[in-house]
Amino acid sequence: MEPSAPEAVQDALHVASLDPTRWSEALSVLARFAAGDDARLATAIASGNTPDEAAALLRMTVGTARTHLKRVFYKTATTRQAELVRLVLGEIPPTLEP
Repeated sequence: MEPSAPEAVQDALHVASLDPTRWSEALSVLARFAAGDDARLATAIASGNTPDEAAALLRMTVGTARTHLKRVFYKTATTRQAELVRLVLGEIPPTLEP
């Protein structure tokens, strides 16, 4: 049975936090689960845009952008925009509980 999106992403990030040479593997797992508008929104946020600015940039309502952002947080096991930015930019991953 394949793990759910957040479990798979958490597992991949945990492995990458223990072995930094496996970051590309962790990012491919993330990309598999965060696709389409979710991935575009995460990229816009990581580029320094607020959710409102990202919504305008991606031509979606602010409510839709916030919904996508919540899904991205869930899929990446993050809870704050700063954690998401660090993850997308390939910096130190958020602390994951074993």
